[in-house]
Amino acid sequence: MAVSLLWVPDAPSPSAVADPGAGGCGVVVFDLYPHGDHMHVADRHPMAGGAGFCNDPVFLDEETLLVVFTPSSHASNPPSHASNPSAPAEGTADVGVDRGLPRIVAHSLSGLQPGVAPHGRAQEVGVDPRPTPDGTTFSFIRPGSAGEGGNLHLASPDGGAPNSLIPDVDDVVRHAWVDASTLALIRAGSPGVLWVVEIEEGTPRRVADAVVSGPETVPGEGAVTFVQSAGDRTWIRRVEAGSDSLATLVDTPPGSRAHAWMPPGLLGSGPALVMAHEGVVYRFEPGEDRFWHPIVNLNPYIGSFSGLALSPSGLRVAVVEGG
Repeated sequence: MAVSLLWVPDAPSPSAVADPGAGGCGVVVFDLYPHGDHMHVADRHPMAGGAGFCNDPVFLDEETLLVVFTPSSHASNPPSHASNPSAPAEGTADVGVDRGLPRIVAHSLSGLQPGVAPHGRAQEVGVDPRPTPDGTTFSFIRPGSAGEGGNLHLASPDGGAPNSLIPDVDDVVRHAWVDASTLALIRAGSPGVLWVVEIEEGTPRRVADAVVSGPETVPGEGAVTFVQSAGDRTWIRRVEAGSDSLATLVDTPPGSRAHAWMPPGLLGSGPALVMAHEGVVYRFEPGEDRFWHPIVNLNPYIGSFSGLALSPSGLRVAVVEGG
């Protein structure tokens, strides 16, 4: 995929963007600003995490980033959602029941200054944090004792005991909110299968097979998207609340799997898909675009990265180093 690299005289050079150096835990936040039909990097902020590895970033709101922190005893083999994100690593040396397990950490991004890493506080033992549609709380997977998925819980970033969302479903490995009362799930016993469940009803319905990534919530639209494969082809599909019918949106860029959504009104009128390929972030607005368009090049600031998450405004992006 050929790219003409997006640069203008008033964009900060890579050397001018803050680089606090070593000590991050694997997740980097970039502050962006729009310029015409693309974006530029204003600042770069690695997450501070101590002795361990951070993964699976997601923005709770514009100023709060949730990450999964795995202590250093497991950092050489960080958890992968593509296999089993909730399985505790072997050889855990526990001091107390929770020591050594992956946990959700909330990082405050308020008042970021160049060269100063943000601070965080531990929340809950678990993986796969996802903000609820109203953005005030988040759901996560609490690992089961057998290490094969876990049970969904609802928590607040301000603390307090979390509540189980669907007590009878205890094998969830990935999830997203379709709307305020509906969840999309990937389950340990059926890898690559997408299920949809109404929380009050509690009985999941099977809606799609051959799922290789996702699900991801479409902002403000009561729907989720996911990446599906068949042979050498992969494409993004959509399912809406109250319907099990699927719509195909677009084929993915070569080699790309993880995707996110850019809010409406930023570089276009509607919400837009975002994916990355070889260090360049691409955008596609369903119903408007025919092709993926490059919007920001992160190669000058970071090596290879996997996954990406956008803030509600779309002006911050978090990525995981490596992959």
